[in-house]
Amino acid sequence: MKTSVGFWDALFGERITLEIPSPNGGVKKAEVTKKWLEKMKREGKMKQVSSSSQTSQPDPLLERAENLVQAAQINAVGMFTPLLDRFPILREVDVEHSDFILTVASVFMAATRLNNLRLGDEREERLMEVVVERLDQWKPDGTRGFEDCKVLFESEFDRLTEVGHEPRFVASDAVGKWIVWNILGRPPQTDEECILVRAIGGMVTHAFFDWWDK
Repeated sequence: MKTSVGFWDALFGERITLEIPSPNGGVKKAEVTKKWLEKMKREGKMKQVSSSSQTSQPDPLLERAENLVQAAQINAVGMFTPLLDRFPILREVDVEHSDFILTVASVFMAATRLNNLRLGDEREERLMEVVVERLDQWKPDGTRGFEDCKVLFESEFDRLTEVGHEPRFVASDAVGKWIVWNILGRPPQTDEECILVRAIGGMVTHAFFDWWDK
């Protein structure tokens, strides 16, 4: 007997392959008829979700996103005391404000590193939503500080690149300038302040460069 295309569909109804959760937490495939699937949907016994949702697993970087702000705050407190010994000018600044600036800068550099990893827009946005939420919970103006850091960092990064600044110091010096400017309440001017830009920017960048790799 010659079998025409669509014979089995005509006999039993069009068949569809579904991906459903397996007992071991994975995904398995099951073949059902389209008619049966539509009946299950009408009765509310089955809900269709996107294939990406079916196969998605918890993001291993989610915990890193959850803990970033707290880690940045702890790092800010820990790094300020050693800096006081090297740069006496810091003895005149508000410590609480300095901790805020250092925390925001650390979160920003970790976020910059996340963007450089090219994980995909959807995944990156999902992780950054968690980071921003934690920033807002930490300080009401945390996100505003982050945005301010972003603006000056990008401007300074471009400027340093254009003038042929040593590549390995471009990012750290750019964020360092934002930190020092905000801690002192004015742009860095003296030799000591310019050295502080390099030192403090390097410490923040180094501390959170591999945050997402751990």
